[in-house]
Amino acid sequence: MLSKNYEAAIHLWKVDKFDFLVCMSAYIGVVFGSVEIGLVLAVAISVIRVLLFVARPRTFVQGNRPNSMVYRNVEQYPNASNVPGILILEIDAPIYFANTTT
Repeated sequence: MLSKNYEAAIHLWKVDKFDFLVCMSAYIGVVFGSVEIGLVLAVAISVIRVLLFVARPRTFVQGNRPNSMVYRNVEQYPNASNVPGILILEIDAPIYFANTTT
């Protein structure tokens, strides 16, 4: 029977693979090095993840839901229709200098 820690790691793999990578790198760092090495690995990978998210935010094309004034992601709502001649985007991050392209 698996312990709760292994069940949590398996659940983390199913939910978010990048967080699982952080968890496993911390575990391997602690087992083969020390607590400090495991902590440094986990923090470094987490910072890299944050920087990647900030530099490359997700964008979604929005469409109008039928018989409403509501706009939703066209991938999640296939019946949402695009407005002719207009592209409506949702940017899943604040816009500032770190995620702009020149």
